[in-house]
Amino acid sequence: MLADASLLNIVAEILVTVAVVLLTGFLLSRVITTAAKRAGVPETQLHFFRDAMRGVFIVLAIVAAIHISGLTSEFTTLTLSGIVAVALSLAFKRL
Repeated sequence: MLADASLLNIVAEILVTVAVVLLTGFLLSRVITTAAKRAGVPETQLHFFRDAMRGVFIVLAIVAAIHISGLTSEFTTLTLSGIVAVALSLAFKRL
């Protein structure tokens, strides 16, 4: 019985964390792209930026869910986050 409650708590914590991360990513992307539109950034770059932001926040949500579930350590989570940061940095250099 105790294991079931603990499992439900972990699942609830994962769901809330994923929802908060994705909502934050959506709102941040919306604010930045709105400001960029007003500044006259071309539409193709806005689409690229939105896709990149969406990808980053999806990866962050997945990494957070795996970390909360206890399947990874802090070191692994930090390594995955660093790989995503390098990939995003290289993607923005292509602009």
